[in-house]
Amino acid sequence: MLRLGWFSSGREGSAELLAPLLDNIQRKSVEAVIAFVFCNWEKDEEPDHANFRDRQTLFELAHSRGIPLVTLSWKRFRESRTTGTKEDWKKEYGSRLRALVSEHHFDIGVLAGYTLSLDDETMERFELLSLNCAPPGGPSCGFEEGILKAITLKAESYGCSVNHVRPDWDVSLPIAICTFRLRTPENQQLWRDYELWAADRSADLLPKAEIEGKELFVQLRNEAQQRQSALIATVVQMFAAGKLDMRKGKVYEDGRPLTRPYDLTPAVEGAIAAREF
Repeated sequence: MLRLGWFSSGREGSAELLAPLLDNIQRKSVEAVIAFVFCNWEKDEEPDHANFRDRQTLFELAHSRGIPLVTLSWKRFRESRTTGTKEDWKKEYGSRLRALVSEHHFDIGVLAGYTLSLDDETMERFELLSLNCAPPGGPSCGFEEGILKAITLKAESYGCSVNHVRPDWDVSLPIAICTFRLRTPENQQLWRDYELWAADRSADLLPKAEIEGKELFVQLRNEAQQRQSALIATVVQMFAAGKLDMRKGKVYEDGRPLTRPYDLTPAVEGAIAAREF
């Protein structure tokens, strides 16, 4: 059975990414187990922080499913250091992280909404996948910021990818991608309502909070998150079934080096149509 380590900073939607994977594991459509959930915040840290409730929801989900929760506060770790450089702290934090998670055997780590950069040794030591909120060539940004950009730029499509985490990011290939249309017939009225509201105003002058309150934003955010969850589960099952493998910093497809990412759009859309996500 494939054992996964789940790394998350507990930001918005974190529990909503993990829960569908757990449901599919329970239904046995994904042959894996979550060995632990790691977060770079601790349980009761900074209750006034904007993402505190999201972190608590993630922690409660792990507890309710009997998954070990491993935490190591980056903020507290950093504040306790008075000497050394940020790079030194990053290496030391990575050493402590590895010691903690190594107590829970896992085959692959999944970085889903994990916002800290990893040190090179951690990336070398563990086989890691990361969820990117946009497909290759898309904007490099957070999940909700990406949806905001897609709306203000009036993009026709959006997507996500799962990447192999390596120190040499510039030569790493995505493992799988999926894309979806933003301007579907079902969403046309929401787009018209948004464009009427935003008429004659420059995109950079539109209040972020007000855009996030629009039905269009809520709908596209939900659609994007569904596809992220489905893509992660599909890729995990490919590893569980032996279709994909990672060894010594390389990804293999049926025993051969993977040369291009899978476009899993049809599989993802099929899973969503079947109400699996």
